[in-house]
Amino acid sequence: MPILTMEEEREYRQKFDKFFRQYGHLYKKNTQKFIKEKFIGEEFKAGNYIDIMSQIYEEIGLMVKYERDLYSEYLTYLNEHYDINRHLLDVGCGHFPAFTKKVAALQTSGSVKGIDDHLITTDIDGLILEKGVFDRSYDVSGIDMMYGLEPCDATVDMIRVANKNNLDLCIALCGDIHFNFYISGLNQDDYRSWLAYLLTIMEASLPDNRDYDMELVDFFRYPIIITFKKKTLIPVSNIII
Repeated sequence: MPILTMEEEREYRQKFDKFFRQYGHLYKKNTQKFIKEKFIGEEFKAGNYIDIMSQIYEEIGLMVKYERDLYSEYLTYLNEHYDINRHLLDVGCGHFPAFTKKVAALQTSGSVKGIDDHLITTDIDGLILEKGVFDRSYDVSGIDMMYGLEPCDATVDMIRVANKNNLDLCIALCGDIHFNFYISGLNQDDYRSWLAYLLTIMEASLPDNRDYDMELVDFFRYPIIITFKKKTLIPVSNIII
């Protein structure tokens, strides 16, 4: 669990106050109250994550105090599995796109665009930000890869859009179930049924030149789904020695 000295807590509270003076008024009133109540609260002390708080913790440098910094771990995962120096789309980037900023800061080329219907600002240097809803008709022209950190309702459409456009995809799934209609034969209160449904969508829409994987990693509570192009074996002429 994160441990702060009294001096560190004082410094982080000062940084939080500065963040809140700049951005706090952009959150809804009830959300402002929630944020103030949860800052360095029981969830933080227990090492648990709340999305809206993690975004602020990352921005003020507090995320590194977690034993396993989720943002750093997920970024390392992305960087190990993909070339991030391309044009990326971060779906469900949150109220404040702190992880989007973190990805962009690691890039040496390319760009990162974030989209979320809860965005409180679209004016952050180095980022392309859109306050809106991602759905299956979303235009991904110019995008090379899509990713999401618990994108919730957008998950199914991310799979469909990425596969339709033959894009790399990496989704760190949330722990909720997002069926929006009844499916006969599936227990829609069962997370396993949700995962099975996602894999059905994946297999039905995946391009022939792609493969996918679903895996559990040690830094995240829920599965991560990735897609990638199949490796092409290049025939080599017989070499006579």
